[in-house]
Amino acid sequence: MEGKDLMPIKDYPKEITWAAGYILSVAGRKKLISEQRVSIMRDGEEISFGSMDAYCKGHLFDLKTGLMRDYKQQMAAYALGVMQKFGDKKLTCHLVYSKFKKVDKFDITIEEAEDIVYAIVDSVEDPTRSPWPCDYCRWCGRKETCTAIKQFGFSVAGQLELMKHINLDEPINNPAVSKRLLSIADAVEGWASGVREKLKEK
Repeated sequence: MEGKDLMPIKDYPKEITWAAGYILSVAGRKKLISEQRVSIMRDGEEISFGSMDAYCKGHLFDLKTGLMRDYKQQMAAYALGVMQKFGDKKLTCHLVYSKFKKVDKFDITIEEAEDIVYAIVDSVEDPTRSPWPCDYCRWCGRKETCTAIKQFGFSVAGQLELMKHINLDEPINNPAVSKRLLSIADAVEGWASGVREKLKEK
């Protein structure tokens, strides 16, 4: 395996051992490359970058240790960087959820990845578009100054009375409620962590 030095598989927690076993079973005899930086290029310039978890010819793997979400846009970005770096025209993306021992797979071509990623970049750079809170706010580099997150946080604060009626000591079986609560938690957490980071700078 090329990339970062890893501990023997047996020394990892059971969930990670399962995930590693899955990745190795798919890779087979193919050269497996792990944890490498990949640049996302457009017209000869780097527009973003990321660190992919593992890759072998025709396959891209991303290990997820938390909840199952829609990561297709994130995987499209990794896939585009990997295809640009290694020359693949199509990849099978494997989202490996170690906590649940489940795998989501989908195929993506370099053209499809370009369409997804470049559309996001164009949207971000569009001066007529306004930002909006989403599940990924906590990882955003602009979260501490984002007016959308700030307004969203104040909006949530104004609904605290309503939130009191949700009993978090009991299972939440309504998928719509679960998704809404998760979005609120992620957005507010992203803004709050950004505020803490700024305050530490002083």
